[in-house]
Amino acid sequence: MSAPSFKLPTQPFFTELFQCWQETPKKILIRDLSGSCPEATLERFLYDVVTLRIRLWGILDEHARQALRDPNADDVYIAILATPGYEYTVLCYSIYSLGAVIVPLSPGVLVEEAKYFLELCNATLLAAGIADVQHAQAISDQVGVQCFTFDPMQCLLKEDPTFVLGSDDPCMSISMEKGFILLYTSGTTGPPKGVLHSRRGAVAGFRSLMSHMGMSPQDTWLLHSPVHWMGGVWQLFITVSAGACVEFCTSVFNPNWLMERLSAGDVSCMVMTPILLDTMEEKLHAARKAWPSSRHEAVMAGLRGLRILATGSMPVGPIRRAVWKNFRGGKPIVDLYGMTEELAMVARTSWEPDDATPLESCGKPSELVTLKVNDDAELLIKSPALFTKYLSPNPEIMKGVFDSNGFYKTGDLARLEGGYLFIHGRASQDVIRFSGWKIFAPEVEEALSSHPSVSQAIILGVSDPHTGQRVAALIIPKTDHATSNGFDLATLRRWLSRERGVLEYKLPTVLRVLDPTQKYPVTSSGKPIKPRIREELFNEAELIHGCLEVWDLAVKEPDMAGRPFNWAGI
Repeated sequence: MSAPSFKLPTQPFFTELFQCWQETPKKILIRDLSGSCPEATLERFLYDVVTLRIRLWGILDEHARQALRDPNADDVYIAILATPGYEYTVLCYSIYSLGAVIVPLSPGVLVEEAKYFLELCNATLLAAGIADVQHAQAISDQVGVQCFTFDPMQCLLKEDPTFVLGSDDPCMSISMEKGFILLYTSGTTGPPKGVLHSRRGAVAGFRSLMSHMGMSPQDTWLLHSPVHWMGGVWQLFITVSAGACVEFCTSVFNPNWLMERLSAGDVSCMVMTPILLDTMEEKLHAARKAWPSSRHEAVMAGLRGLRILATGSMPVGPIRRAVWKNFRGGKPIVDLYGMTEELAMVARTSWEPDDATPLESCGKPSELVTLKVNDDAELLIKSPALFTKYLSPNPEIMKGVFDSNGFYKTGDLARLEGGYLFIHGRASQDVIRFSGWKIFAPEVEEALSSHPSVSQAIILGVSDPHTGQRVAALIIPKTDHATSNGFDLATLRRWLSRERGVLEYKLPTVLRVLDPTQKYPVTSSGKPIKPRIREELFNEAELIHGCLEVWDLAVKEPDMAGRPFNWAGI
C-alpha cells in the first residue's frame, strides 16, 4: 500500500517547511517539555496541521467559509487558548493555512477579559489545547463562541506520509492583504486594543528576522517567553518556519534549570530579558564559588556556544552588554528594539563577534524600516511589516496614529547618529519635568543600574506641587545586598554624581527600596508598568507609612556634578 499523500498550502512559510521535509522528514521540529507530544518530527507536524485544517473547515459555519473564500470579505478571527507548546503551534499554522486570523489568548486570561477580547474582534471560534479545555469551555459558555479542542493523540500518524504543494480548495487562494495575527496590548494606558498584522507584513517581517538571525534547520531555539505577545510570536514563527527545532520550556523554566540545560551544549538560540540577564549574572558568580569547576565551565561553554543570545523589551545598556560579551568570549548579545506594531523589529544589533555597534545604541535600523525623528524628538517609522490597524471600542483609535506621510508615531524619544538608533524612552512616561528641566528617565536608570549593589533601578516622575515632578527611584537590591543599608538618597546621589557624572538636577529626590523578592507591576514581557508603580508604590499612604525617602531640596551638596546653568534658581 502506498503512503498517504497530503496537499500543503502553497503559501509562504509552508513552502520553506515543504523543502525542509523533502530533505529531513524525520528531524525533530518541536520539543515540548510539558505537553502531550514531547517530541514531534517535521512530518508529524505537517500531518497534524493539514488534517486539523480539514477539521476546522468542517466545523466553521457557511458565513465564515464564504468570508474565507472571498478575498474582499472581512477577516475571520479564530482565537487560541492553549499552553505554549505543540498544540498551540499546530493550531497557529492550521488557522494560518485556512486564511483566518490567529488570535492568541493567555492561558491565564480571566473570563471577563476573554469576553472583551473575543467580542472586540467578533471571533468565530475558540480553539483550545487539552490542558485548557475547561477554561476554554467556561469562556465559551459566557461569550457564546463555539469551542473546539485539539488533541494530537486522537489522530496519530501510523505511516510515513508524503506531501505535495497545492490544493483544489477555493479558500486556498488567499489574499496577502488579509489578516495574519491579532495581538492585544497590555492595557496599561487604557483598555487593551488589538493590533492587526497582515499576511504580507508577517511574511516580510519574519523572513527579515530569519535572515538577520541566520536561522537554519540546524538550530535549536529555547523558547520560554509567553507566546500570546509579540516576543514569543516572532521567536516561534522564525524557528518553525526555518525548519529549526523549537524547545518549549515555560513549565520548567527557572535560572537553575537554565544553567543545567545550557551545560548540555546543544542550544544555539534563545532570548533573555534584561532582568533575566541580571539574575543569571548573579547565579553564575555564585556558581563559580559553589560548584565544581568542571560543572561551572560546562555552563559557561554552553553560554559561549549560543550562536544567538538576544535581549530586548527594556533598555539593555552598555555595562550589561559588556559583562555578557565577556561571559561569551567576545560574542555580543543581540539587542532588539521593537514593538507590537512592527514584526521586523525597528532596529537590532548583530550577533557577529566583530560587531562595532556603539554600546549605548540599539543597533542599526532593519533593512525594511524607514525612520525619521520629528521636531519633538519622537521616532516615526514606515515599514512593509507594520501593522494595518487597531481594533478598539474607541471609534477614534486610529486618529493621529500616522503622520501625513504614512509614518507611524511610535511615542518613543530617539535620535539617529552615524547610522545607529539611540532610544531615550517613552515620551509619555520617560520624560520628567522637574522645575523646568527635561530629564530622560532611561539615562538615570542606566547610571543607577550600574551601582554594584543594585539589581534593577526604575526611574519615574511623581507629582510635586512645587517642582511639577520629582525624579523618583525604585531600587531592587541584589540578593547579597538585600537590606536597605547604603541605599539612602544622600549616598546614592553622591555616588551617581561622582562615579557616574549625573548632573545634579537629574538626581533622584524620592527613593523606595524593595526587598528582592517583592513584586512590582510589570507587563507579561517584564516591562515595568510605570503608571501603576507610581500609583501603588509612590502614593501618599506609602509616604505616611515611611516607605519613601524624600530629599529636602533646600539642602546644598558640595562637590556635585553641576548644572550647565541655573536659570531656575534651585
